[in-house]
Amino acid sequence: MTEDSRRRVGRPADEPDARDRIMAAAIAEFSRNGFNGTSLERIARGAGLSKAGVLHHFGSKAAIPFAFLGDRDDVGLRLTEQEADFPEVLTSLVTVARRDVAASTETRVYAVLSGEAVGIDSPLRPWFQQRYAALQRQVAGGLRRALDRGRLREGVDIDAAAAEALAVMDGLQLQYLLDDDADTYLARFAAYIDRLVVSLSA
Repeated sequence: MTEDSRRRVGRPADEPDARDRIMAAAIAEFSRNGFNGTSLERIARGAGLSKAGVLHHFGSKAAIPFAFLGDRDDVGLRLTEQEADFPEVLTSLVTVARRDVAASTETRVYAVLSGEAVGIDSPLRPWFQQRYAALQRQVAGGLRRALDRGRLREGVDIDAAAAEALAVMDGLQLQYLLDDDADTYLARFAAYIDRLVVSLSA
């Protein structure tokens, strides 16, 4: 009897928590080795399933990170609400940053996958392109509404301000993931957002 067979006997692939175990195993592997460096075999082993058991739930290795990214980004998009006003459209990003620190393993996986998405042929590339475009539209939309209401100073480059806020957030987050200093990350990002709010206000 093979190792996978023994696992199948003890933990059937169709038991209710199989999908959760696959996701947990994949997150652990992606955080260490990235998507490209993780094999389906390693995910299956970590979940206590056969490769066939994993494929039964996800269809392919590529489907697993998309399930993770979709679940995670649903929260992020809700936190940066489409109808948020100024300055909440910017201060909500600090809430997202705190959420990210509280889920540090998932945040590390997200950063690793986004780095791999830079590759021209990466299957992750279109998802991250769409994600950044959606976030920028949300932030820019809030700033544009504030401008229409006279709450922003004239001459503000809305799209540039939105892109800058997201870029600073990601850059400081990367530094946090490298030096493991969450307090500094959150303090610096909150201070940056405060300065940005002041600089944009009418």
